[in-house]
Amino acid sequence: MALFSRRSLQRILNQNAAFVSEEQAQAQVRALNAANEQSLDFEWEVAILNAFSKLGTVRHEPDLGGPRRIDLWFARQNASHPSFIADIATVSEVGRKDANPVDFIEEQLLTRVRKTNLEANRFSISVDGDLEGEPGRQVMRLKLPSKHNIPALFGTEFLEFLEQCKAAPDLRHNYSKYNGTTALKIGYVPGQPFFSISCPSFETSYSATNNPIHNTLKRKSKQLKQIQNTNPKGIILCAADTDLAEHQTSGGWLSADHIIQSFLNASSSISFVLVIFTQEDYRPGRGISGPYIKSKTYLSSSVAAPSLEQWAIDCLNAVHAHLPAPINTSINALNHLDSHWRREGRSFFGSFSMKNNTIRISARGLLSYLAGKVSQEDFLKAHQAGDGWVTVFDVMARQGRTIQSIRIEKNDDLDDDWAVFDFGPPDPAVTPLKAPKPPATGS
Repeated sequence: MALFSRRSLQRILNQNAAFVSEEQAQAQVRALNAANEQSLDFEWEVAILNAFSKLGTVRHEPDLGGPRRIDLWFARQNASHPSFIADIATVSEVGRKDANPVDFIEEQLLTRVRKTNLEANRFSISVDGDLEGEPGRQVMRLKLPSKHNIPALFGTEFLEFLEQCKAAPDLRHNYSKYNGTTALKIGYVPGQPFFSISCPSFETSYSATNNPIHNTLKRKSKQLKQIQNTNPKGIILCAADTDLAEHQTSGGWLSADHIIQSFLNASSSISFVLVIFTQEDYRPGRGISGPYIKSKTYLSSSVAAPSLEQWAIDCLNAVHAHLPAPINTSINALNHLDSHWRREGRSFFGSFSMKNNTIRISARGLLSYLAGKVSQEDFLKAHQAGDGWVTVFDVMARQGRTIQSIRIEKNDDLDDDWAVFDFGPPDPAVTPLKAPKPPATGS
């Protein structure tokens, strides 16, 4: 899929059949196969249900009375009463992005630049913004028109700006729009190495109660109140494109820690919030690590909220270790779900290795080539060993080596396998014959 491999998700769906009804499983599969933004919610859901099933007894959407069904009923093995019940929710910035369409500005700009012979990396976008709202409820609002009105910014004046850039590509040029609602500047800088966007962070939270994290918690809290059950209730909060990592509150903006603790302090019905998110780390000298999953458990200090037993707290703290390894961060998973390949798992095509007499390439890429879905030109480009059209297979062929064996190295947790070619020594079938060495003589 997008966050986890499709093979991992299929394995999880098969395992979840032990506690998920056929109707529930079909609904989850339909949502996953839709391959849209909401599919990420269901990736988290099926994976989290599976992870908790490794630690205790899980029920999904049992009838506990009331108009709503709960995502997770969790208990010790064979227990008849739950240690807690919880709903699973994914936090997204889509509302703030819709209100601040700077990404659409970028899309509109680059679409027009690509129609010229100008280099996109020479352009930059700068947008101003202001804090809006009453104290304690403020949000950052970029000074941009609504998405519907943005194309009007790229009319005659903008086209004249592009013509100036084309006529004098070695000079700086600027295009700007400033009025009561818009503060936009587009710059052209010769020699600039990267395209850039500069604007205040509208995804930063300046209010503990007016942000996507609190809004999601509040919505789930209201839904949980409709469940007729006196056991501890919790919310499992998963990341889409919202930062749920631990940070310190500073400089007027509020961290996820601060927002979640503030919510729990004000709630009399929610006993815990479990936060689960993906993360990458920068490692000096080694680049960025692969994505991995982290979690944090927040417990209510309210005397009104039922307390969790220690066993349940231990399970909340340990559940992330039972989730499959992610293949993407959450934000990259969303990008994948917006791509042409959203209904396919990630292929190794384009990656290869050559060591000694062995070559490894993507098994899916090889099949696509043999099936005629990938052209010979694209296949050669994907396996170049150096400059020109020399591929790793050319290297072996020029040495007179022939294939001795072909095998497949399976990857059960990824969505591709390695096709492994083993080559032998130079083969007289395709190399000049050689005179045998004279036999060794005795001393």
